[in-house]
Amino acid sequence: MNRQSRQRGFVGVLSFLIALSFLSLLFLEFATAKTREQKLSQAAPFYDRMKHAVQQINAYQMDKVAGGNYTINDLGIFPTHWRDLEPVYLTPCSGSEQSNGYCLPHNKTPWDTDMTMEVSYVVGEIALPQLTITIPMQPNSTEFALERDAYIGALGKLPGARMDEAQNAVLLVVSRLDNAIQHDGVVKRSGNNSTLTGDWDVGGEFAITNTKDVLVRNSDGTQRNLATAVIETFVSKHGDRVDKPKCPTHLKPDIQVAIKGIFPHSKPNQFNEVSMQKAYTTEYASHWTIGLDYYAINKISKEWVFMHDGEVSVSLRCIYH
Repeated sequence: MNRQSRQRGFVGVLSFLIALSFLSLLFLEFATAKTREQKLSQAAPFYDRMKHAVQQINAYQMDKVAGGNYTINDLGIFPTHWRDLEPVYLTPCSGSEQSNGYCLPHNKTPWDTDMTMEVSYVVGEIALPQLTITIPMQPNSTEFALERDAYIGALGKLPGARMDEAQNAVLLVVSRLDNAIQHDGVVKRSGNNSTLTGDWDVGGEFAITNTKDVLVRNSDGTQRNLATAVIETFVSKHGDRVDKPKCPTHLKPDIQVAIKGIFPHSKPNQFNEVSMQKAYTTEYASHWTIGLDYYAINKISKEWVFMHDGEVSVSLRCIYH
């Protein structure tokens, strides 16, 4: 074999080795990515489990405040142990169910280490519940580095989560619910099963508007509807026009009249006796006309005359159809 042929053979072997090394790197990179993907998929259920636990702790807070024995600033609105959430908020896992692999106790991690809950995290003067999730894989372990990173990365997406390297644990702080959510829990927009636990004071600067009905409790426990109470009272005269008030859709305008006083408006109308007197209204589409009728003996003519002088008390209100 001549020298030129040997050189071509060497170049071919070298090219083959380079290509093989490149393929090996690609395969290693693929295998590493695949392993990381598998570890992340294993961490996802634990993330979902912890996210659900935080949601149930929030529900526990809302129910405590809505119960009326606590305010949003009391420590008693927080659970202090996992068992406080069972069975209403979290379903218990029995020993047999755990043995058969059906579930995990809520205080256990996927590695069977304990996960503590205590109201110990303090921000200013406010104590908050903190979940301590111990990670058994050590930070200097190369064998479990991908698994450790996968779980820490997944749990780190939860609000209030942070890694404590000294404890080798993820610390998850559950904050108090913000005012909007708290108020939604105490006074639901639907009004169903919602009872105020104290006076509703709007501070004198605001109004309660757009109500359909306002009911107040009487001394005997019955309810009085303020929407059907008297809207306006005033004095009117015979022939006056009174516009109908605007009422809620389930109510209609109503008017009540009574004679306030009978007296002459001018000297020729002076009288001695009165008989057959009445106050009344004549209804039209958008208004009423006030009427006052009576008979009286005129002082000058000494005869009975039909008169309308005087005043009528008027009350406007809304009533049920």
